[in-house]
Amino acid sequence: MTVDHTGPTPAVSEKWLELIAKIIANTRRRRRKLNLTELAEVIEEASALLGGLVPLAETVSLSEEMLREFLLVKKLVPRARELVRSRQIDSVDAVRSLSQLRPQDQEMLAEAVISGRFTTDDARAAIAFMKAMPETDMGTILDMIDQSRNIVEYVAEVVVPPATVGPESLRERFADIVGEENVRTATVEGRVALIGLSAAGRRRLQMEAKRRRMTKRALIHELTHKGA
Repeated sequence: MTVDHTGPTPAVSEKWLELIAKIIANTRRRRRKLNLTELAEVIEEASALLGGLVPLAETVSLSEEMLREFLLVKKLVPRARELVRSRQIDSVDAVRSLSQLRPQDQEMLAEAVISGRFTTDDARAAIAFMKAMPETDMGTILDMIDQSRNIVEYVAEVVVPPATVGPESLRERFADIVGEENVRTATVEGRVALIGLSAAGRRRLQMEAKRRRMTKRALIHELTHKGA
């Protein structure tokens, strides 16, 4: 890069190149080294050095709209931003949805996740409810999700080898994956095992299956046939 007397100083040029490299590295790969809050800060700094988002977008070969999407994290209240900084929320889509909530709703939802009362999956469900029922306050929506935890939403029926697993053992195996509170029923009648999970339990089972790179059905078979 050639720098003349009308352009940026060498120190500025070096900083500018560093920022551009960070933006490219964290927008071209599926796994980002920076969380979205850090990336937004880098974009803001690079934009200030270049004179705006338009020249920055041209430099990094991204649309101005895409850069603005990354900056939506700046619209979050501090408590919600903590979720992004800790990567409990780490997708642009989730940040966009969260940024569309009223500040008091962001605050309440973030507090529910940070305190451990809700998972990030629950937070996504709350945001979806809020979009569908914009006149409903966040407290009511969180209570609705709380109540739904007690509902058996997913039931798996599996044929198991004779005398290989009992109800308590079956419950323990699934509780290790989805949490004891999310296993609603676990019975074995003859060679048929029935496992009933809450909505949150089903989501956790799906996440674990994805982590292991297997289908949900394959994971259920593995859990019910362990030791057979």
